[in-house]
Amino acid sequence: TGPTGLPFNFGDGREKRLGGAETLLWLAGRFERPACTRLAHEIADPGPLDLLWYRPRPDAAAVTRIPPGRAWAGPRAVTLRTAWEDPRATFVGFKAARPQDNHAQLDAGTFVLEAHGVRWAIDLGKDDYNLPGYFDRGKKRWTYYRNRAEGHNTLVIAPGEEADQQIRAETQIERFELATAEQMSSNNKGAVHSLAIADLTAAYRPHGRRVSRGVALSAAGDVLLPDEIEPDGSYVWWLLHTRAALRLADGGRTALFSQGGEKLRADLVEPAGARFTVESAAPLPSSPDPPGQTANKGVRKLSIHVADARQLRIIVRLSPGAERPAPLPATIGAQPLEAW
Repeated sequence: TGPTGLPFNFGDGREKRLGGAETLLWLAGRFERPACTRLAHEIADPGPLDLLWYRPRPDAAAVTRIPPGRAWAGPRAVTLRTAWEDPRATFVGFKAARPQDNHAQLDAGTFVLEAHGVRWAIDLGKDDYNLPGYFDRGKKRWTYYRNRAEGHNTLVIAPGEEADQQIRAETQIERFELATAEQMSSNNKGAVHSLAIADLTAAYRPHGRRVSRGVALSAAGDVLLPDEIEPDGSYVWWLLHTRAALRLADGGRTALFSQGGEKLRADLVEPAGARFTVESAAPLPSSPDPPGQTANKGVRKLSIHVADARQLRIIVRLSPGAERPAPLPATIGAQPLEAW
């Protein structure tokens, strides 16, 4: 759950605040975890059952002792944040996938992003459970936009009528390194990072011989998102869904987000010849478009497309605020993922 109180709502999860704090309050009492009490007061909306397990709000130290990130084995997910007590902190949720899990989607490599109190990169969550074949994992489920990779903040390679990631693939977070809370709050804002790398190759066969995605979070709140792809010459799409207003600058090399009076900047570091474009949150022309799907009103899709790709690095930097960010540290920068 990010600083806004919204969860990392992958799969059929909804982008909705925790409805009540009773579970966190029970955990706090059962396992003597004051941090759970603190979080119950901060991220959950009040509910009547809270009265049964109510505990007073402890001081901030209970939360700041929690590491600013974690790798979760079950959902194959990672969460990273710059701080607990700062409502403007940067938060990233990032995941690999196993689409045959209950309520799972084709979302290997997807992420959500919060900064300055705004959810910038969103997950659309579930569609209508009454749609025909919505839970038909053989084929029909993967025709609906929200269940496909193209409906997420990830990559699509060689899009077409078929499922755009392998439906029985198991992908993994292969590396996770966490900066300490003290490092993330240090004055050396540009040089300390938490990071995660996912091997997504299994999700993109046969069109992707090797596909890896990394996420690095700096103490300043910047996010670096490199992709290393060896496709078979197919068309590659890079996608990010947002409710923010979008304006392109620098000939399409920069995208400026604005929402709720806050700003975010996206810079396309590599490849040199690519540009951002802004699309509607709707199926690609080559994709299935069955009737009855939810119209994703108010959602835009920031895209990069590269044709005839065979050896490709896509690197995007996301920076809270609209100012031009500081140069990337040499220790992370545009280094290959294996050198991180």
